[in-house]
Amino acid sequence: MTDLPVPAAAGEDGRLVIEADEPTELLHRLTGWAIDHNTTLPGLTVDRPSLEDIYLGLTAVQAESAGRSAPGTRPEARP
Repeated sequence: MTDLPVPAAAGEDGRLVIEADEPTELLHRLTGWAIDHNTTLPGLTVDRPSLEDIYLGLTAVQAESAGRSAPGTRPEARP
């Protein structure tokens, strides 16, 4: 599946990961591609980040820009 109509990254267990802010159009293109290529998309799932994932992502970016560790992480040891 190297000619996918959307950019994909390698994930766990040989799965491909495709990220999108709005998955509807992307899913349409991806499933249309599968039909055109007479293939299936076994294990296809659509996941949304949890509020915890969003919070940790936001606090990590803020902490990084302020030169601090994000909540719930340990600072790196410095010599």
